[in-house]
Amino acid sequence: MTDAPAPLPCNLLALALWKEVQTDWNHVPAGMGGSMRTGLNWQAVDWRVQFLGIEWTMGLYRKLQHLERLELNAQHNALKQQRSS
Repeated sequence: MTDAPAPLPCNLLALALWKEVQTDWNHVPAGMGGSMRTGLNWQAVDWRVQFLGIEWTMGLYRKLQHLERLELNAQHNALKQQRSS
């Protein structure tokens, strides 16, 4: 197994913020006592950005949106695979 490459310096802020907002997801019930993520709670993310003194830029916003889509796609694929087995 190889190590993942180090993130580019231009992505470090987005990755640090991504780790901070992992408790800021919206959820809906998904049966059997579970829940499913529906997307980030962007009001909570905005509050956290302001609290941490980070400057919102369009680039930072788009990077977080991209990470959100990757996470939601991974969740969707995992559920699809779980249902087919």
